[in-house]
Order: sequence, then structure tokens, then C-alpha cells
Amino acid sequence: MSLEIAAELQITIRCSRGGQCDSTTGLSGGTLATAGNLVFAGQEDGRLVVYSADNGKVLKVIETGTALMAAPMTYEIEGTQYVALLAGRGGAVISAGPAPSNSAASRYDNANRIIALELGGTAVPKPPLRANPRRPGLAVRTRPAQIVPAAQNLYCADTP
Repeated sequence: MSLEIAAELQITIRCSRGGQCDSTTGLSGGTLATAGNLVFAGQEDGRLVVYSADNGKVLKVIETGTALMAAPMTYEIEGTQYVALLAGRGGAVISAGPAPSNSAASRYDNANRIIALELGGTAVPKPPLRANPRRPGLAVRTRPAQIVPAAQNLYCADTP
């Protein structure tokens, strides 16, 4: 099965309020469409979902144990085709606060890594489970409003 990049994507992966959502966290790492009629979509909950491009049917769900925040890519070495992902919760999404309780980064150590898969390969090794996984409803600490100006003075004193 060839994984050459497809010229046309024939399905749309949607996530909407009140409707079926392909992502349990609302965040995904983007998609890869192939000439072999496959669409790969990484999710923050650690699932790599493989769809049939012509009808949107889920063909495979691969549990990685790591938040998939970047789009998958494909490459070939000596006739073997691979799908690879940059994995780990990071970048701008960290500024939104702690990982949601259903994020892989809340259940497993947030191991930033590259995951490379090949057709017929073995299961993806998962990072160690967190000693204290986040749970829904975890209290968020707040600070009095007067702390904000003090923090700005402390950390932004050299900023013009």
C-alpha cells in the first residue's frame, strides 16, 4: 500500500458542540492524507486515528500514551514506508494551563519524543504512568489581584 501524499482530501474530520467529536480533548495535531486512501489524525489524548479517506470510516486506533500535537508525516527508507509524529504536549498550548484530565500528558509522563510507525509494526511503547494523574474537578489555585502587578514588576522590569 503506497503512502504517497494524496492530491485531494475527500473527508472532513469534525468536532462540534453537541455532535460527535473525533477528539476527546477538542485538540488535535493535524492530519496526513495519503494516496493509499488513508487519513492519519493525531489527538491530544494520545490516539493516532487512521481513517479511510473515501468514506471516513475508522480503520485503526493506535494508542501512543503521548499527546499528539503535531501533524503526522510520512517518509520511505529502502522501500519501507513510515508514518512519524512529533509527540508530547508543549508549545503554545502550555500557555492555556494544565493539561485536561483526558490528555495523555495527564495520565503518562509527558515524554517529548518522535514516534515512527511502519505497517505491521509492533505496539508503541508508552511512557511511564504519572504517579499522581490529574483528575476531573481538580481545584485550581487563584491569587489575589494585587499579585499580578508585583509579578509584572519582578519579571518585566527590564522590558521597555
